[in-house]
Parts: sequence; structure tokens; C-alpha cells
Amino acid sequence: VRRVLTTGEEGSATSEEGSATSEEGSATSEEGSATSEEGSATSEEGSDTSEEGSATSEEGSEGSSTSEEGSATSEEGSDTSEEGSATSEEGSATSEAGSDTSEEGSATSEEGTDTSEEGTDTSEEGSDTSEEGSATSEEGSATSEEGADTSEEGSATSEEGSATSEEGSATSKESSEGSATSEEGSATSEEGSATSEEGSDTSEEGSATSEEGSATSEEGSATSEEGSATSEEGSDYQ
Repeated sequence: VRRVLTTGEEGSATSEEGSATSEEGSATSEEGSATSEEGSATSEEGSDTSEEGSATSEEGSEGSSTSEEGSATSEEGSDTSEEGSATSEEGSATSEAGSDTSEEGSATSEEGTDTSEEGTDTSEEGSDTSEEGSATSEEGSATSEEGADTSEEGSATSEEGSATSEEGSATSKESSEGSATSEEGSATSEEGSATSEEGSDTSEEGSATSEEGSATSEEGSATSEEGSATSEEGSDYQ
């Protein structure tokens, strides 16, 4: 009888030990599952950060495009300014030519007057020379006015070119901001990727803990079965 009781108690003790091991394994599995969920949440957070960084980078790329557009506008404005300056110089040269023609006409008029005074016979010739000189003077005055108009047109073109250049410079500054935004977006993307990798590592660690817990549970179940068999063996003795 003592041997039967001892075998039965031994079997019960083994069963309880197996149950305790199973519960410990289950607790370890739950802890591993919780760690896996935490890792998944960290991964999702990292993915969101990466997407936000990508969007910021695209916004910055638009700024770079604006920069190129601004540089092109500045160059166009500079070309227009140079063209206006050339037109102004051309107008000044035309004005000087007109002044020279006017002086030449005045000299011819004076020569005609001298010829008129010189004698009655040469009077008609002097009158003709005077009229020719007056006509030359008028032509010179007209050329001077044309030159002045050309100069004003050149000045207006130069001002327009300067305004275009300033507009281009402002656009270029706006683009510099876009480049900075691009770099900021890239940094955010890298930070998000690092967070995602960290989350993946945590998930893997949680999975390993879960597997370890499952193995412990199986080991506990086997111990429980062994205890039950021992109990049955005690019952058989009884």
C-alpha cells in the first residue's frame, strides 16, 4: 500500500510540475507576442515617417525646378539689358552724326551768304548755296531727333531688362529654399528607414521569444503527460 501511495503522489507531483512549466511557457509566448506587436507598431511608425520624408523631398524638388527657371529668367533679363544698351549707343551715334550734318549745313549757309555779298553776278549762286545749306541743316536736325528717339527706346529696353533680371533673382532665392526643403525631406526619410529597421529587429526578437515560449509549453505538456502516466501506474498498483 505504501508503494502504491508513493507512486501516486510522485505522479501527481510530476503532473503539477508539468502544469507549472506549461503555464510558464504560455506566459513566455504571450510576452513574445506583445513584443512582436510592439515591433510591428514601431515598423509602421517608421514607414509613415519615411512617406512623410519622401513627400517633403518631392516638394523640395519643385523648388529646384523653380531655381532653374529663375536662372533662365535672369539670363534673359541680362541679354535684354545688353541689347538696350547697344540700342542706346546706336542712338547716341546717330545724334552725333545729325549734329555734324547740322554744323556742315550751317557752314554751307554762311558760305552762301558770303558768296551773295561778294557780288551781284554771283548772288544767285550764293542764294542757291544758302538754300542747299538750309536743307542740309533741316536734314541734320531730323537725323538728330531720330537719334534721340532711338536713345529713349534703348533706355526703355534697358529698364525692362533690369526689371526682368530682378524678377529672375527673386525666383532664384525662392529656389534656394526648395533645395533646403529637399535636404530636410531626405533626412526625414533616412530617419524613418532607421526606425523601420529597428521595428523589424524588435518584431524578430518577439517572434524568437514566442517560439521559445511555445517550446517551453510543449516541454511542460510532455512533463504533465509523464506525470499522468505515473499517476495511472500508481492507480494500477492500487
